[in-house]
Amino acid sequence: MGLDGKNLTNFTQSFSEALASSSATSRLIGAAAAASSASTSSQSASTSSTWFFLVHPPKLLIAETRRMAAEIDLVTLFALIGLIFVICLYLIHLIALLYGKHRLHRKVKPNSNLPGVSIIKPIVGADENLRENLETFFVADYHKYEILFCFHNQTDPAVKIVKSLIEKYPKIDARLFFGGEKVGLNPKINNMMPAYRSAKYPLILISDSAIFMRQDAILDMVQTMVSHEKMAIVTQTPYCKNRPGLAAAFEQIYFGTFHARIYLAGNCMEFVCSTGMSSMMRKDALDECGGIAAFGGYLAEDFFFGKELANRGWKSAISVNPALQNAANPKISTFLERICRWVKLRIAMLPHIILVEPLQDCFPAGIIIATCANFLMGYNPVLIFAAHVCVLGDGGFFIDAYNAER
Repeated sequence: MGLDGKNLTNFTQSFSEALASSSATSRLIGAAAAASSASTSSQSASTSSTWFFLVHPPKLLIAETRRMAAEIDLVTLFALIGLIFVICLYLIHLIALLYGKHRLHRKVKPNSNLPGVSIIKPIVGADENLRENLETFFVADYHKYEILFCFHNQTDPAVKIVKSLIEKYPKIDARLFFGGEKVGLNPKINNMMPAYRSAKYPLILISDSAIFMRQDAILDMVQTMVSHEKMAIVTQTPYCKNRPGLAAAFEQIYFGTFHARIYLAGNCMEFVCSTGMSSMMRKDALDECGGIAAFGGYLAEDFFFGKELANRGWKSAISVNPALQNAANPKISTFLERICRWVKLRIAMLPHIILVEPLQDCFPAGIIIATCANFLMGYNPVLIFAAHVCVLGDGGFFIDAYNAER
């Protein structure tokens, strides 16, 4: 169809409007793209600014933080430190509780392929429970072990008890050693030296005379030992066998709560927490350190066993079963004397630890958090103290008494 003059004029006008519209659309799209680009650049700049702020905080923020720190008075600073200290105790409490539930009182299965154990029993004197305690080692549920009894002299009243048990259990490989060997100032190390030199198995179990051993306890300790190729020391968490009397209950509460909390949490975090009352060690690892004779100059030989082995790259662990102390006729005065000896040793070895140790007990820690919370936040100190005692003081035994002797 041909175009006359009028139609040509209309077509030209429509085409011009379309071009104008197209140009406007292009400008709109271009503006949108520019806006999007600007937004992306802005977001990228914002992210970059955030990271720069975190890595390089502005001088104003640093100055403000220093100003606030400078304006805190000494009392407020001590209140903050006290509050943080008790919160850390709660964390230790929780770690110990969870680790104890995870680690303690698991069943162990017999395994005849496990290595033999030389049990060294240093003995000085006798009490009413000695025969009962020693007999638990003669009836142990383990396939290969020997018992090496160490005495300072043949007149020790415990010698007769040991000989009678050897006669009762003739199939158990048991020997007696007298006189010891002077290698240092530690009488326990001196007493054990002949037995250590005569030990024929690759694992050494040093066990005090007052320990009551469950039948599967040796098996438990050996299985823990072979659980890792670098394991060199396995200890039992100290506890007490059920005995009648106030003093016995006092000891059981101490070892089941305060002492167990530190022991379990320390082992969980792989600190050196070895105890000498019931410890199993690899003989080749000990010989690498110079044997037990190398520790004759230390009174706290158990701590230095663990420390030296750790320094050489060996690992330590606690066994499933706790060590059941079963000394006869316990007395509070005797227990306090024992604690005082431990305190004196810790003051000599770890003086910085002994400064805060009394503060971590339930009542001192309760007084600290009640006072600090009242000062900082205005909370009722009586209610805070009561809540603290319920959480920290009545949190239950970390070592269940029933399971410990089941």
